[in-house]
Amino acid sequence: YSARMRVPQNQMYRFWHAVEQRAYRLFLKTHYRCEQDFSHYAMLDKTWLARGLPKDMLACEALLNAGTLIKDDATTTVVKATLADGSAIMIKRYNVRSLTKLLKRLCRRSRAEKAWLAGIRLQELGFLTPAPLALFEQRIGFFRSESYLITEYIDGEDIGSHFAHYPAFLQSVIARQLTAWLTVMKLLHMSHGDMKATNFLWHPRGIYVLDLDACRTWACLTGHRRALLKDAKRLKKNNFT
Repeated sequence: YSARMRVPQNQMYRFWHAVEQRAYRLFLKTHYRCEQDFSHYAMLDKTWLARGLPKDMLACEALLNAGTLIKDDATTTVVKATLADGSAIMIKRYNVRSLTKLLKRLCRRSRAEKAWLAGIRLQELGFLTPAPLALFEQRIGFFRSESYLITEYIDGEDIGSHFAHYPAFLQSVIARQLTAWLTVMKLLHMSHGDMKATNFLWHPRGIYVLDLDACRTWACLTGHRRALLKDAKRLKKNNFT
């Protein structure tokens, strides 16, 4: 296609973005079960349903209440839970902070869906991030309110809390991996949106990237450059690069 199309760079950028989005939708139909009606929306990993993955929002809330609390603030409630087969998962509920915030997000893509989409894309490209297993949204037609995201649980060390205690060679490895991550985001036309140290876990397999709520794929070249520059500045503030 590229050899035959004489179009500006920005238009080619949008063209390949549209191609990828179409392929992505076909991928979802193959590997995930979608349930949608007037009052709810759900995406479920077919391979995890037999392992006890919650099939609706009520089951998800019950599992969240029975789990081990990791974080609970005005924006999110995060819990570690165990499925029937013993698999550890993480449930993240996105809390509604105020009526104003709710009204602003009614017609927008939810934070849970943004994290879900980014997680699937990065997983399929071979990057280390907790696998997204289920997404639940409470809806009234096209309007969204409460949402939940379920991912696999990764038992790693928070880089922000442990980096200073690592030996020099490991600090160097982590710094190189974080810089490489930023380079890859540039090639993928993506931005993370919140590259603070606590959103990275060190694991024997490498660095896992968390909290993809603000992660997005850009169809606009100018917007992507601006977002990537913001990511780079935030990464430098962590004082481990």
